[in-house]
Amino acid sequence: MSFTEHVFKTLFNEPNFLGESLLKYCFVGEGRGCYSNFKVNPSFKERKELREEFAGDFLGEVFEDEELDSIHVFRNSKEDITLAWHWDGDGHLIFIFGKIQIENTDIKKEYTWEFINQ
Repeated sequence: MSFTEHVFKTLFNEPNFLGESLLKYCFVGEGRGCYSNFKVNPSFKERKELREEFAGDFLGEVFEDEELDSIHVFRNSKEDITLAWHWDGDGHLIFIFGKIQIENTDIKKEYTWEFINQ
């Protein structure tokens, strides 16, 4: 286990704290990221080629290719953070930070974050 993983497993074992911290770092506009604010921190670069990797999480196993346009993926390689979201009336957001994956399936709520790889 890396030191970063150790820190997050011991100090930041609360998914709501980690999710909200990532949300505030990654979205820089007014309002709640992926709900009323879609302005991503400029250190992140859009990665459309990664949308298919998240399609199963957001769209299920069967989807139309044009539905991929509803998935947005951004990556900050220096920080090792990937964020992906899908909007269908409710924002569904996934963060990957190193080996840690966390998601919120109803982003307007700050208390519904869950780890998805533990």
